[in-house]
Amino acid sequence: MEPPHNGWASPDPGPPADPDPALPQYGQNPAPPDGRPPSPAYGQPSSWQQPQQPYPSYGQQPYPSYGPGYAGPGQVAPMPPYGQPWWYPQAKGPRTVAAVAGTPFHQLGHTALHRWWRPLLGTGFLAVVGVVLTIGVYVVWLLGHWLVTGQFAEPSGDDRLFPGSTEDLAAQLAMLAIFTPVVLLTVWLVQRRPVGSVVSVLNRVRWRWLLACFGAALGFVVISYGLSVVVGLAFTDEGAGIEWIGWRDFLAPALVILLLVPLQSTAEEFMFRGWLLQAIGSYTGTRFLGPVLRSPWPAMVISSAVFVAGHGYTGWAMLDIFLWAMTAAWLVVRTGGLEAGIALHVCNNLMAFLLPAAAGELGDTLEQGGAPWYVLLADLPPLVFFAAMILLAAKRMNVARLTY
Repeated sequence: MEPPHNGWASPDPGPPADPDPALPQYGQNPAPPDGRPPSPAYGQPSSWQQPQQPYPSYGQQPYPSYGPGYAGPGQVAPMPPYGQPWWYPQAKGPRTVAAVAGTPFHQLGHTALHRWWRPLLGTGFLAVVGVVLTIGVYVVWLLGHWLVTGQFAEPSGDDRLFPGSTEDLAAQLAMLAIFTPVVLLTVWLVQRRPVGSVVSVLNRVRWRWLLACFGAALGFVVISYGLSVVVGLAFTDEGAGIEWIGWRDFLAPALVILLLVPLQSTAEEFMFRGWLLQAIGSYTGTRFLGPVLRSPWPAMVISSAVFVAGHGYTGWAMLDIFLWAMTAAWLVVRTGGLEAGIALHVCNNLMAFLLPAAAGELGDTLEQGGAPWYVLLADLPPLVFFAAMILLAAKRMNVARLTY
């Protein structure tokens, strides 16, 4: 039985129809006729209202990006709460930062973390720690001497720390060699840059290039010794010959010299052509000194003058050692690393120590003083030869001069 109705038939609605895509849905605006996207739904900001990066909340501020670990654009780092001191822990970045690409050797200390006080603090730190460790090496050596000989060695008035010439030379060379790790520690701790940046623009020792530099340094030694003989015969009656003392007396000092002189020479290169040269060149970005120190010559002259002051030379010998130091500094900058200076320094000192040891005059090797003017005639031509060979080899081997 059908239910009663009022006589009007209600049509069958059928299945619900799909919404017309042309019509806007609830909460949306109609799509523009030119194909642009429709406006956002009701309550959502339009595209011009949406921020491109999150805004920092109250108590936060954006930080620039200096590398992994720092907050970059679009990131925020917490500010210290109100009333907290400035040393409140901040977002941590990398421990060391290298120089940007295209930086020459003398400016490798000018990194993103450079501050005007870092080179000054580093120089003071290097001096204090170096002196303390040097005294420590002397005390340890003194105790070892006492344990072996049963006698307490007292320094003599001729700048000798120990009675034997070989032992005294070994102790003083070891005391100077301790500065190499001190320089590396200063570079890493104070300037916060890679320790290898004090060596070359590639932040490491370029061993193949170092071997080539030693080849040129051997030629320097041969020419230097030959000219010293000629100059000695021309201006003196004795010449430059030596009287051989025999292998028995020569073997012990020769072993000490061959083992410790390379360490001592490398340490001096790290200090003067490495740290000091780069510490002065790191001020290239300052307002007043920047235009002057952008050139490597001020750093080369100052570091060479300090190198001369660190020795006991007088008269013409000061000029001779200054020209020697300037040549080494110039080659270091031109080749982008300490390898040329290390090779020249090591071979020069080996000759300066081995020849007196072979003649039985090892006790006079550490004595420094004046020299006649004609000593320049024996030293300048070998330096010119060494510089020419280094520049030629660097061009052929395509040695890097700038960071990349």
